[in-house]
Amino acid sequence: MNITVNVEAVDINSEFGDRYTYDEDEQRVPMTLGDVIAERTAQVFAKDDSYSGLRGRIRDMRVEEMRARVVAELDAAFTRPVQKTNEWGEPAGGPSTLRSEIVKLAERALAVPRPGYSSSDPRSTSAVQQFLTREIEEAIKKELGAAIADEKAKLVAAVRAKAAELLAQAVKEGIGR
Repeated sequence: MNITVNVEAVDINSEFGDRYTYDEDEQRVPMTLGDVIAERTAQVFAKDDSYSGLRGRIRDMRVEEMRARVVAELDAAFTRPVQKTNEWGEPAGGPSTLRSEIVKLAERALAVPRPGYSSSDPRSTSAVQQFLTREIEEAIKKELGAAIADEKAKLVAAVRAKAAELLAQAVKEGIGR
C-alpha cells in the first residue's frame, strides 16, 4: 500500500480550517497557517516560566514604538509649512509653520492689557505684568514673614532673659534685706 500526499504552494496565508470568533456573533472564520503558528507559539510561551516577563517587555516595546512615531509626527507637524485660511477656507496670507503660529498667539495673549487689581487702579497691565507683580508680592511677603518671625523670636528671648535677670536681682535684693 502506497500513500502519496501532495502539498502545493503553502504559505502563511493558506487556510487550515476554521474556528469560532469570540464576539457576540460567534461566527466560524477561516484559520490560516499564520494563525495556527501564532496560537501554538503563544501556548508554548504561556507554559514556559522563562518567558513570564515577555508580555510586559512587549508592552513596553509597543509603547516606545508608538511614542517614537507620535514624536516624529509632532516634529513634522511643527516644522511643515501650513497655509492659513479664512472662515470660508480661502488662503489667507502666506504659508507658515505651526510653531510660528503658536508663538504669535502666545505673544498676543501675553501682551493683551488687562484691568488692574482693583477699581481704584485704573491703569491696565498685561498678563505677564500681573503674574510678575503677584509672584514678587508673594515672595516679599514670605521673606518678610520669615524675617519678622526670626526677629520676634530674638526679641522674645531677649525680653525673657532681661525679665529673668530683673527677677533674680529683685529676689537677691529682697533676701539681702
